[in-house]
Amino acid sequence: MKLDTPPKIDCRYIHRKLKEFYNDNEDIGESHPINQIEFDRAIKRFCAYYNLPIPKIEWYSNIDGGSTLGKCHDHGEIWLLTPATHPHSRDMWIDTVYHELGHYVLWAEAEPKAEAFADRMMRKWRK
Repeated sequence: MKLDTPPKIDCRYIHRKLKEFYNDNEDIGESHPINQIEFDRAIKRFCAYYNLPIPKIEWYSNIDGGSTLGKCHDHGEIWLLTPATHPHSRDMWIDTVYHELGHYVLWAEAEPKAEAFADRMMRKWRK
């Protein structure tokens, strides 16, 4: 399966913003609010490329008893561990974000995607 990814300039921008977000929030305790500005910029650029609405992000210190690093629901909501509570490195946290965004790209707005797919298949059949 071929999956389209954003151009290199967008990927670098998104990655840089996620790194800045992680660095700004890795030492913040659970009682402090997360500074989400850089994260929001990264997600906005990502969603603009795929022409998707910005998903609702929920921040947690623990998901499924600590066995899960992130979770994407079929209705488009994404659960992520905060950088301060993620048990691994910054790169692993960013990889988790990309993984959940991959689920979001594939699952979000499933009905319009299915309609577009059916239309393309029918067009090719008719040619």
